[in-house]
Amino acid sequence: ELGSVDYADASFQGVDLTTLRIGDPLVVAFGDPEPQVIFEGEIGAIEATFARESTVEIRGFDALFKLQFGTAQRVFEGVTDTQMATQIAELNGLELGPAEGSSQVTYPYVIQPDQSDYAFLSARAARMSYEIQVSGKQLYFGPTRAGLGAIMTVTFNEGVPRVTVRLKAVKQGSSVQRVGWDPREKQMIVADANTGSSSLRMGGSETGYELSAAIATSSVAASDPEISDPEGARALAEAAYEGDLDDFIEATLLMLGDPKVKPGINIDVQGIGPRLSGLYYVTAAKHVYTMQESYTTELTLRRTGV
Repeated sequence: ELGSVDYADASFQGVDLTTLRIGDPLVVAFGDPEPQVIFEGEIGAIEATFARESTVEIRGFDALFKLQFGTAQRVFEGVTDTQMATQIAELNGLELGPAEGSSQVTYPYVIQPDQSDYAFLSARAARMSYEIQVSGKQLYFGPTRAGLGAIMTVTFNEGVPRVTVRLKAVKQGSSVQRVGWDPREKQMIVADANTGSSSLRMGGSETGYELSAAIATSSVAASDPEISDPEGARALAEAAYEGDLDDFIEATLLMLGDPKVKPGINIDVQGIGPRLSGLYYVTAAKHVYTMQESYTTELTLRRTGV
């Protein structure tokens, strides 16, 4: 019987609640006839609701969850952001996986000021417009993979019953300036960025900045106390220029379930008109199985050009 609970031995739909523990390994696989793993992590929370139709919710968290525990004060000397990420990964039993690129700017020192490892890495990633993801015990810390080749093509009304696309003007970032101070030469360091790679168009003819220029330009400038050389200033300016485009196009897509779809990949979406069809980057994938709709996957997408 769906929703039955045996209070004597805490058995719920074949799950013995007395055996579940916080920290137990949790692996979720979808697909038929050969299930593919879509999640690997640990149990972080259990919520049981006892009613006419009782439910139990088991919440799993990937390896980034561990990085949120506690805080630390550290000083990193003479290292790049990639090297800092490598050290923190090793401290947490992870390894740094291959990335599309690595940071080349070396900092004299960087302080982790009473932050969790997750908060610290997130802040470092945000400065460089990097992404943080994990797959099993492998940590990805590097540039976004948006705009790279699509791993699949999906078409509206062909296994895709719904696509919602939100396009909006980009209000900041068409020209970015970053300012620092050279302690040796006793002078300002200034770097500007107002162009990016062709991948920002994601197969389209113009970026969000170019389209939004019909309303106004959106130049921004900021200082950064960690900038101490021209290379560092230039890297931050270019990262901010690319990162501010992320909000240009946001979309959600419902499709037949596919365990291959996961955050960090690009897909080709067709059937929604010549302007909006094209390459999209997956930022979230929700895999759902219900008795009514069987297996579906709901995606959150973004695009930086049209």
